[in-house]
Order: sequence, then C-alpha cells, then structure tokens
Amino acid sequence: MVVTSEVIDDNVDTFAIYKKYMKPWIDDLLGWDEQFQFNGFSKNLRQHYFRWIFIDGKKVGISCLHEERGQTKLSLLIIFKEYQGNGYSFQFLADLIRTLPCGATLTWNCLKNNTPAIRLYSKIDDAERTLSGCFYQYKVFKN
Repeated sequence: MVVTSEVIDDNVDTFAIYKKYMKPWIDDLLGWDEQFQFNGFSKNLRQHYFRWIFIDGKKVGISCLHEERGQTKLSLLIIFKEYQGNGYSFQFLADLIRTLPCGATLTWNCLKNNTPAIRLYSKIDDAERTLSGCFYQYKVFKN
C-alpha cells in the first residue's frame, strides 16, 4: 500500500467530518455538547493541520497532525466508513512512524470506550499506553 496525503482546502468542513465519526463515542462516554465540542475543535485544531489520507491513490480519510511541545501530535485519524476494515489506519500509522526522524516522538489520544481504535493501536509496536481520565494516551519514540 502506498500512503500519501494532501492538504485539505479551507472550504472543507472538517468539524462536520469530526462530528460524524466522533460524536457516537463522545456522546456515549461524556455526552455530546455541540458548542463545547465546536469551540474546542476550533480553538485547538487549525484547518492547515488537516490532510486527506490517500491509500493507493484513493481518498480514504483525514488526519490532523501538528507539532506540539516539541512532539508530533496526531490529534485525529478518521478512515471513512466505506474504507474501514482494510488496514488503512494501521498502514497510515506505520508509515507515519517509519518516516519520523530519529529522536522524534509521536503522540496521540484515544477515548477509552473506542474499542476499534484501541484494537488498532495495540498493534503498533513500541507504543507506550497510559490511561488518563477518559483517554488512553499513546507515545512512540523513534530511535
């Protein structure tokens, strides 16, 4: 599989994509507060952080990746429903980790009730996992 990415245009409603895929998990665990979610999303996730994910030339999802406190932070990884179950999330993460420079750290979080994502992340070699509140926090250090 060949993984590539492309910057998402400013006119794409990334919050709508986030809401479609994350609301069920957030609502189940914490309850969905539309204004709170929108404000947090808008404040913390800049549009230029978002990229389309392409696998073998097909647009299969989005990622939100940026630098935070000297680390690379993956704030969102969504594979569109019609492409889920094909290993694309794993391939994206493996490729991301493989291309990190030596000495770099990749971090991401996962809601503790998102069992499909937890299963995926458990397959990532060398990923440290800790539980903090409602989230698992993951970290990979590239030697």
